[in-house]
Amino acid sequence: VTLANENGTPFNENIEWYRQDADGNIISNEGTEPTGNSDDDTPSTPDVVAPRITVPHMLANYLPLAGFFSTLLAKDMVPGDGSTEYAIAITDSASSHYGELIFFRSNETLEPGADKTVTINGVEYTGRLYNQLYFSSGTTSPFDDVKAVVTKAYVAEGFKIYPRSCRYMCAGLSNLQSFDFAGFDFTTDSPSGDAFHNMAMTSMFRGCTSLTEVKNLGNLVHITSMDSMFEGCTALEEVDFGNLGFLDGASGYGMSRLFYGCTSLKRVSAGSEFNTTNVAAMNEMFSGCSALTAEGVQPFINQLDTSGVGRGATYSNNGNYYSMYRMFSDCSSLTSLDLSGFNTSNVKSMGGMFYNCSGLTSLDVSNFD
Repeated sequence: VTLANENGTPFNENIEWYRQDADGNIISNEGTEPTGNSDDDTPSTPDVVAPRITVPHMLANYLPLAGFFSTLLAKDMVPGDGSTEYAIAITDSASSHYGELIFFRSNETLEPGADKTVTINGVEYTGRLYNQLYFSSGTTSPFDDVKAVVTKAYVAEGFKIYPRSCRYMCAGLSNLQSFDFAGFDFTTDSPSGDAFHNMAMTSMFRGCTSLTEVKNLGNLVHITSMDSMFEGCTALEEVDFGNLGFLDGASGYGMSRLFYGCTSLKRVSAGSEFNTTNVAAMNEMFSGCSALTAEGVQPFINQLDTSGVGRGATYSNNGNYYSMYRMFSDCSSLTSLDLSGFNTSNVKSMGGMFYNCSGLTSLDVSNFD
């Protein structure tokens, strides 16, 4: 029997055994393990695998271990403070999970590197193990060395990951087809209590030319930047942001080049609570989305709050960053666009906003300032 939390991660503390009478009074504390299935009072050593935790015994005699532990696992064992986040890329070509990048947590200290075997939820996986999951410097994904292998990324069932940033996390993983955000938690309720000062999604999937599926984006909150998030994702046809939330109480967030060069993109949608009030940059947001149609983007356009674009921002990138510069350039399949709901009072540049929109025949900019 291994004592572990609900995710199968062993605890590190030592175990102390004691017995109570019917009134809850401690009547003995032998300091050793009891026999797992015996009703006698003689301590012995059962098949218990360290590391273990301190557990109380609630009856006058020791209960069978299996029933006792199953109750404890269901009720009391949760991931503890100080657990570490890891990811393993399955590089074993004989495995049915080959090509998967799996995020998980462990209370054990695991050595990163190639040809590592870990057990997650009772299943063994062999591959390259990582303990550095987030962008630190440069513009390279932490998983760049397996970019030819990874096709699918997700958090293991029952686990949560508390990212400090997702910048460049999957950038350049050219064979990545699917990414699931279920299990990603961007709140401040992490086991370590970290302050999340920069929940940036900048260039997270930049250059993922095989990406076709992004799940559970609507679970995310406290986002500060989505600049170039899907830039160059040439196979991506649809994105649903759900009720993804930007960080409250600040401004200057970016959606510039969000879908730049997404030549297969046909539809973008969002939930009723999706709010872009604090977004300051939308330049080149849909630039090069040559398959995008009015039907596929107009409902999303209607939800955009553009009142913050350019507000309180300084110029950069030749004066075009905090702007709507080339926002729809090279969207050759757009035939009509209604931007009458746009608030452009703070916009500093609209240069080339509809450049090379060769199919555009109807355009409403009646409320532009």
